[in-house]
Amino acid sequence: MHIRMALISSQAYQKYISSIAQKIADIQLDFYVYEEPEQATQLLHELQPCDALIIGGFLPYLEVKPLLPSLRIPYTHFIQDEATISTTLLAAITKYHIPLNQISIDVIEPTFVTSILQDIHQLDTPPYIHDATQVDVEQRHRTLYDEGHIQLIITSVHQLYEKLKADGYPVMRMQESTSATIQKLEKMRDSVLLQKSNANRMTAGVLKIHPEDEAAFIHFTQAIHANYTRQNTHRMELYTTIGHLEQLLHNEKQLKACLAYFKKPYQMGFGYGESISEALQHAQDALQFTKTDEIYILDEYSRLLGPYPTHQTILPLKFDSEKQKEMAERTKLSVLSLSKMSSFIEERHTKHFTAQDVADHLHVTRRTAERMIKKLLEHGYLAIISSEMTYKKGRPRAVYTWIGS
Repeated sequence: MHIRMALISSQAYQKYISSIAQKIADIQLDFYVYEEPEQATQLLHELQPCDALIIGGFLPYLEVKPLLPSLRIPYTHFIQDEATISTTLLAAITKYHIPLNQISIDVIEPTFVTSILQDIHQLDTPPYIHDATQVDVEQRHRTLYDEGHIQLIITSVHQLYEKLKADGYPVMRMQESTSATIQKLEKMRDSVLLQKSNANRMTAGVLKIHPEDEAAFIHFTQAIHANYTRQNTHRMELYTTIGHLEQLLHNEKQLKACLAYFKKPYQMGFGYGESISEALQHAQDALQFTKTDEIYILDEYSRLLGPYPTHQTILPLKFDSEKQKEMAERTKLSVLSLSKMSSFIEERHTKHFTAQDVADHLHVTRRTAERMIKKLLEHGYLAIISSEMTYKKGRPRAVYTWIGS
């Protein structure tokens, strides 16, 4: 299977990648070449259908970064690392026989250079180090050379390399490791192949709907390309691929428009599994956690995803330790409740919280939150540390802290 990758890059980077890509099986590269990094945004809008996107360079990546989450394909940019900088400095020293303190270098992360120099005990004679994202980096290089402080410029910016070279400055580009670049391309190819494999796997769904919403149900099945069987007037089973389901669920605007057809309450549970029977069982289990107008997914790793279309979280529904199993047995709280409580505690910036904090996070009533807290208190998993006034009539609110087992 050939993987089609789009690459937004400079002309120089296009030549470099082209010479490497032919060594990698099952990939086809479509190049979108910019003259200035600012053009990357326009090129992103011009992308033809492809399986993945690579942005060649940090500056064009910064230009398109806000738009990337809306893409429905994997994307990456090749991050400049210490290996690239080390390779470049070694090449400069051996090829030009220039001491480090006669070099001016711009990098994406200046601390990388300092770390390298520390490792080789060369902090006493460092090169001139600049942040490649700063607007005055070109002028800094030019000034240092014009004033006789340096003999060589090393730049991470392809366009700057071309400018300095055209003006007669001694300049070299960052020297990327060919083997490392091949590994990055292969990793992206393998990631896409895995995603395609997962997207083609079957998923099962169990839906509770009102008979008057038959037309809305049919519209929903068409949106996810599903086949269905009717269990009774209120309950349906349907089957589609993970790719079709997630394409709808991850497009919030389209999902809400699709669900707006339902005029009566609905509940939907979907399941992933190693077999259709396992996927169906997971769908039935997921349905048990749904409330009115909610969609949950229970995947093959016993993780509960949802509820859609709002408040998406990932909650493990199995315990990996004896302590967690013991907690469930002692408190008689459900796996879902304990998973939500664990998620709540992990996400907070403070260990202190009130019953209202728990209710707001779990999207339950305060009374429900108080019942859960009471069970955890009784078995020593929580402690009351203080009370705070509500500035309204009534008792002060207790403030709790998690103390574990």
